[in-house]
Amino acid sequence: MSSVTITPLSVFWTLLSLALASALCASFVAPTWFIKSGNLDLSSFGLYSYCVHSPGPGSIEVCQIFGGGRFDLMTLPVGVWQAAVVLFGGGCIMCSLGALLSLSSLFFALNTHKKLALFAGYVQTVSVLILMAGLVLFPLGLDNAFVRQYCGQSAIFNAGDCEIGWGYMLAIMSTAIAMFCPVFAKYLSSVRKEYVSLPSNNLNAPPLLSHV
Repeated sequence: MSSVTITPLSVFWTLLSLALASALCASFVAPTWFIKSGNLDLSSFGLYSYCVHSPGPGSIEVCQIFGGGRFDLMTLPVGVWQAAVVLFGGGCIMCSLGALLSLSSLFFALNTHKKLALFAGYVQTVSVLILMAGLVLFPLGLDNAFVRQYCGQSAIFNAGDCEIGWGYMLAIMSTAIAMFCPVFAKYLSSVRKEYVSLPSNNLNAPPLLSHV
């Protein structure tokens, strides 16, 4: 008889996968990968959007996505950032897919659960790899006129007067923790039911079997 496959590890893996997918998507749209703060003024930028402040007293901070009202990959100031957006954005999508697979695996019997966990593990492995590639590529594009306008003399892996913001740190930490998800998925895909003999009060009856 089929039954729902729910164990403490599978629940933890599912919750972790969902939390990481949410954190990575939040970091993708956050305009705070690098920030520049001073007094009451703040300017920041990320993969998807950026914030600028107008000079003078009573300056107003304005945040918008690259391309204005509608995101346009070609409006990014440097080609390396375009590749970083594609890679990191693709990693977020695959991480979300892995989270949905982990959630759906809870509602199937053991054999189907193992297959879904294995497939989810492969998806999560690929997502971690392309997320890492996106994280590495983004600082390679700091040497451009857009960054220099707000951060001074920037260079590759050098943001000038700007500093790493919470958006980039969230992306790094989430990607690092996401490396453990394929490990949990691999373990869950190989788990087996084991049976032990239980003593019976009836001497003529066969021993009872129970799975652990």
